[in-house]
Amino acid sequence: MAGGYRSGSGLALGHSWFRFFPAVLGRFVSGSSGLSVQFQSSLFRGLFFRGKWGYELNVGSNTPNLQLSLKIVGHKNMVIALVNGQRLRAEQAGSGTVGVCPWTRLNVKAKVGEIRQYWAYEGGQPNLPEGYEIESEWHYNWKFPVKDEHCEVVCGQNNEHRADVIGNNETVIEIQKSAIDIRVVRERTNFYRDLSNKRVIWLVNATDYWQTRLKVQFDKRNGKNYPIEWKPVRQWVIEIARTSSTNLFLDYNPKSDKLLQMWIHDKKLMGSFVTKIDFFKRYYFANAKDEFKINPNKVLELWQ
Repeated sequence: MAGGYRSGSGLALGHSWFRFFPAVLGRFVSGSSGLSVQFQSSLFRGLFFRGKWGYELNVGSNTPNLQLSLKIVGHKNMVIALVNGQRLRAEQAGSGTVGVCPWTRLNVKAKVGEIRQYWAYEGGQPNLPEGYEIESEWHYNWKFPVKDEHCEVVCGQNNEHRADVIGNNETVIEIQKSAIDIRVVRERTNFYRDLSNKRVIWLVNATDYWQTRLKVQFDKRNGKNYPIEWKPVRQWVIEIARTSSTNLFLDYNPKSDKLLQMWIHDKKLMGSFVTKIDFFKRYYFANAKDEFKINPNKVLELWQ
């Protein structure tokens, strides 16, 4: 961000620092243990629960007009790391445990909080291949139902890629939230297709576009299929939809019990709704944790 921005709620944004004023705070409580803050801002509440950012709070209380400074710090973090040769999640290893990234072989440290548990690179994030994005709670929830040995699996003779999930019949499931270069989509799809000889499943977060730029034409239904209008369209998503080497599913609302499967037919974008339970059974079930096999409905509980 080259310049700055001030929202109507009193939030000023500039470069990597945010200054947060009392107009958007709920209440302050001071005591012997220090100052605690309860936020009422929907913006910061969203940042926290999505788990997309780390944060540092600096509180100054020398003046009546109390203000906070919030520094946003991005993390390319992960669910699985090696600890003494074992693949462990951060919560299994314990907060502060140092492990090794199975992909880059760099040291990572376990970060275990009430909301999020993950491994973060020590000394800052490395330069990963293009298209590998900042992990969020959304990523974590879609990885959680699968057994650890099938999550974040390093693939290729030269460790070229790290598959998010290996599902039923060795199917690769890529979980993507942010936009990526169309050439990266092609390369990654071809790589996994050649590796597994199966269609690559792309699960894409579409919440930012749903019912604004991306609309289902419900009045033009043809059986279970609907024409889709997406203007302006995201070309990297269309690349996934048009190839026969993939199946594309959009998670348009994480709290919904459905996904939108999307494809191109006669040069037109089409879609059909699929329940998340059916998606889980179709692609996750064989390699899922026992509690999800016993009760697939637990998949929906991840979003509650």
